[in-house]
Amino acid sequence: MVRDDYQETVLNYGRTDGINLPGMPEGIGFSIDYNPKYGLVDVLVSGDVSFFEGRINIEKLLSEYQSATKDEVNSQVEGFIMEAYNNLGDSLNNPEKYVNPPTPILEVLSYKG
Repeated sequence: MVRDDYQETVLNYGRTDGINLPGMPEGIGFSIDYNPKYGLVDVLVSGDVSFFEGRINIEKLLSEYQSATKDEVNSQVEGFIMEAYNNLGDSLNNPEKYVNPPTPILEVLSYKG
């Protein structure tokens, strides 16, 4: 992972179940988190062996919620990250729907699928 991709605030973690991260194999570890620059999705095969890593810049989103509570910020950030993740999946599975990629969309850093 690149230096900017460190986890600062964990929003969700556990095992994939086919619903929480559509398109990922079931039963492997994942985390959804963020830092002041990026929202991150990490899926690990075992220990720290990465299966999927993705990120999206959230600086603008965070600036819009400067006066919000931590819970409100976390909720908005997690929703934004998941929208970007789902847009990525949809654009890969249904490329004929798009002239341009949907936004927001997760940037794939690594994928061993």
